[in-house]
Amino acid sequence: MRVRINVFVTLRRELGWKNKIVQIDSEKAILFEVISVIPELANKVFDGDKIRSGFIVLVNGRNVRFLNEGRTRISDGDEISIFPPAGGG
Repeated sequence: MRVRINVFVTLRRELGWKNKIVQIDSEKAILFEVISVIPELANKVFDGDKIRSGFIVLVNGRNVRFLNEGRTRISDGDEISIFPPAGGG
């Protein structure tokens, strides 16, 4: 299964890339498993198996907080977008 991961804002600078194609040797996976293929990203996004506060993670444009968070099912061709916490003022 192939999945595209897009990162935004400070994550782009910290990781040095804006998108990656991840290949998973399974037809079934959950978000946590897919993100864990990139340890430097997983360490920033997850605290254990929970998404860290302030991060917005979308799968095909849908916020995973309204799906099944880290246990959201991922399918071949899905697109994951990750936005880090942002401040302003």
